[in-house]
Amino acid sequence: MPFFSGSRKKLWVFLLALVLFLVIFVVVLGSGEDKCEKPAGSRSRGSAASASVNADGLAYPIDPATPMSSGYGPRDGGFHYGVDLAGPHGTPIYAYADGVVKYA
Repeated sequence: MPFFSGSRKKLWVFLLALVLFLVIFVVVLGSGEDKCEKPAGSRSRGSAASASVNADGLAYPIDPATPMSSGYGPRDGGFHYGVDLAGPHGTPIYAYADGVVKYA
């Protein structure tokens, strides 16, 4: 009976794929580098953003003086499910609230 026959071959292929996946996963997540760049002139959330935090502890994501280019609601025969804010390139963006991004 050959060593790599039928179900044994499938098992070895599965184990090899699993090991390769784990190696790639560790290499990508374990690089330790922060690949995110902060825009020029960005500020920490502490000073500027705290001025726009409401009573519930939720913060406006950018300077409240930034114009809204498109609001939530019906638009062009469809429905726009968001709010578009028209800040210039490099405008700091703050988290609305503490939390973890689970899907983007």
